[in-house]
Amino acid sequence: MVARAHGPRRLSSGRRHAVTCMFSAVALAACASGFESVQSENRAKLYLLERGQTREQVLEEMGTEPQEYRKGVLSSGVVQNPYASESHVVDGEKIEVFYYATHIANTDGVITSDELTPLVLVDDVLVGWGWQYLGAFAEEYDLRLEGPPSPPLPSSGS
Repeated sequence: MVARAHGPRRLSSGRRHAVTCMFSAVALAACASGFESVQSENRAKLYLLERGQTREQVLEEMGTEPQEYRKGVLSSGVVQNPYASESHVVDGEKIEVFYYATHIANTDGVITSDELTPLVLVDDVLVGWGWQYLGAFAEEYDLRLEGPPSPPLPSSGS
C-alpha cells in the first residue's frame, strides 16, 4: 500500500486562473466608485430601449428606484432615477423628457447635464434619446427646455 502525502492540494492551472478571475472581478466591483456602478447600470439599460416603447415600459426598463452608491468606506449617497424630468404640451401633444445619469465624468458628487442622457417621449411613447436627438427634436418642435437642475454653487468661505 502506498501512503498518500497529506498536504495542500494544488489547483490545476485552469482552475487557478478561474479562481483568480473570480476574485479579481469581486475586488473590482468592490473598489469601483458608486457613481461608476450607477452610470454603468443606466448606460447598459439604454441598449434595451426601443423606439415605440410606452412610458411604462421605458420607466420599467430604466428604473424608477433611487440607486444607492458608495462615497467612501463609511458613507453613501443616492442618485434618483430618473435624475430629472420635465413635461411640456406643444400643439396638444404631451412631451416628456427623462434624464438618466449615464456618463459620470467627475465623482465629485455633483451630476451635471453632460453626465446625463435624455429620453424623449411624445404622448407616452418613446421617440428617441441622447443629446443630439433632443437638440434636433427641440428645434423641430420649437421647444424651450428647462433641463435638469443646475448643480449647487460652492459656498464661499467668508
